[in-house]
Amino acid sequence: MVVVGYILNNVGSIKKAIVLFSLVLILITPLVSSMYKTREPIVIVQETPMAGTTGYTVSKTICTAQREIIVYNGTVNDPSADWYYDSQHSEIHNDDSGVNVELSGNVTLTRTYSQLSMARFYGSPTLPLQNYSEVKFLVNIRIVRGSANLSLYGYITAWPDDDYCDLGESITHLEEGESRALVVKIAPSEVYNLTTGLIVRSNMRVYITSSEESSVQIGEVLITADSNEDLYPVTFEMLSPDGESLLVNPYMSTLRELGSRTVNGEYSCFPALELFRNGSTTEPSIFVPRTSNETLYLAAGQYEWIAGWFTQYDGFGGSWNRWLDDSYNISFILEPGDSISIQIRISAYRLSIDLSPSFAYCIVFVQAGTNAYVARYNGYFPLQGIEYLFIPRSTVYSISLGAPFLERAGVFKETDGTTSVYISITYPQFTIQGIILDWGQILGLIGASLLLLLMVLGGMKNSFAGIRKDRNRRMNLLPVSLYFITLFLPWVNYSFENTFAGPAMTV
Repeated sequence: MVVVGYILNNVGSIKKAIVLFSLVLILITPLVSSMYKTREPIVIVQETPMAGTTGYTVSKTICTAQREIIVYNGTVNDPSADWYYDSQHSEIHNDDSGVNVELSGNVTLTRTYSQLSMARFYGSPTLPLQNYSEVKFLVNIRIVRGSANLSLYGYITAWPDDDYCDLGESITHLEEGESRALVVKIAPSEVYNLTTGLIVRSNMRVYITSSEESSVQIGEVLITADSNEDLYPVTFEMLSPDGESLLVNPYMSTLRELGSRTVNGEYSCFPALELFRNGSTTEPSIFVPRTSNETLYLAAGQYEWIAGWFTQYDGFGGSWNRWLDDSYNISFILEPGDSISIQIRISAYRLSIDLSPSFAYCIVFVQAGTNAYVARYNGYFPLQGIEYLFIPRSTVYSISLGAPFLERAGVFKETDGTTSVYISITYPQFTIQGIILDWGQILGLIGASLLLLLMVLGGMKNSFAGIRKDRNRRMNLLPVSLYFITLFLPWVNYSFENTFAGPAMTV
């Protein structure tokens, strides 16, 4: 009772003490937070053996010959089928009818500069073109609102070389309520001067622009092929030694997206096959599976394949050195009436990265290699939580991770090249309901909360009229208090998107 009486008799002094204490907490917040932001994270590295062995299995079932092939039937926004997009002043949504594109029209950025809204979709189906007499790309498009300029462009590359053959472009302009099927056709005779290999990579681009607010619906995308000879399906799956698909992991899709080279433009290393048909006039072709359980329609015959990790780097004189590393030979006979499924287990190891706490991290740079930094795996990947990617046999790992507003973490590890590597990176921050905080921010929140609490309690003890009068006076401090609170709460939503340009962070 004595303490309560003392408090009641000295309310003014207590208020002043609380205000002073709150201000001290707010003032020391930047200092304490900066200490946490510059503190290096705790890094733990562990190695574990990789189970399983390399090799392949061939399974056969009976099927009928086909001369009309559906290579793809889907949408332009299906990452699992190797579609990517980029956009400007537009929104893209999937629905049951396909893909809807909402364009903002002509957007004024400055008094003298404006931009058209646009969306581009890219697809890269791989085709055994020498088996086909014609290939057709078809995209159905309808204008729901407004108007738009539309085009479908196609070209063929003799990947991994940069040479290409232009296939032409289908261009049109549609008004509201109109629809059109854009079509581009390929004849093998058009690419004979480009390559004599069995496999080519086709590239198609759907490009939409509009100068007014418009809504465009992209419906079915159909890729069909005709052949003058009987063809049979050969489905193959690239697996790790312990039987996990190398292409289901979402972070392995970064390799698909980057195509022939990784981000820095020098190195690349990803699962691949070299295909050759015995007795054929075609040359061996490098084929990189783009999806899990990919199917090629091939003619009957005996095939020799090589499975491994495709590797290339810039050699002397501007030429590229390319080879399949950690590879072995695959041989099978495709007889009339066969449908073949091949499971291919290549040498691969998991690189697991456990990031804590879980929040929107910046891009992680991963470099793995052998023999004094001959890079065999080199690229940027957006990682959250416990994630892993498959890499070829490596003896040296160099990993750099930079989280927003935090100290960059670097990890260097040497191994004997026969183990999977687990890396745990723990920052000194923690999470509360998904919000990343440190003790400096907590102190700032406590100080700001005490100031607000004093305002509320001061108003409650007055009469109704006094509350209104006192509130009007005290509300002047509310914007200041809210300002301090927003210094400590990250009012930003981060998300990662896979686009044609590579992993990107949107805010």
